[in-house]
Amino acid sequence: MADRGLLAGARVLDVQIDDHGRVHHVVEGPLPAIGASVHGAIDVARRRVHMALHTAQHLLSRALVEVSGAETVSSRLGESVCTIDVDRDGIAEARIAEAESFVHRVIDEDRVVRAWFPTS
Repeated sequence: MADRGLLAGARVLDVQIDDHGRVHHVVEGPLPAIGASVHGAIDVARRRVHMALHTAQHLLSRALVEVSGAETVSSRLGESVCTIDVDRDGIAEARIAEAESFVHRVIDEDRVVRAWFPTS
């Protein structure tokens, strides 16, 4: 689920990061000259969806810990499917409903979302 938008007027179709941490943009249209300065613009609506999905994943992960003790071991945010893997083989439907209610309550409280990078 990479950002989309424009880069030097070309539509960005995908963004990938290689094993060395280099960012590669897949664009539709002519490429600018190597070393040229370019202007980029992201698709703000798409970015906001990504932000909401990412925040929702954190909320649901916390809710699952609260209601069932299930810790998130991985998560994936995809174009059409988002998944959370937990350290349990199964969670009762009643616990899942409690987790959903937990998430809805937090959303209704309109809490401030903080973002930071841990130092350790």
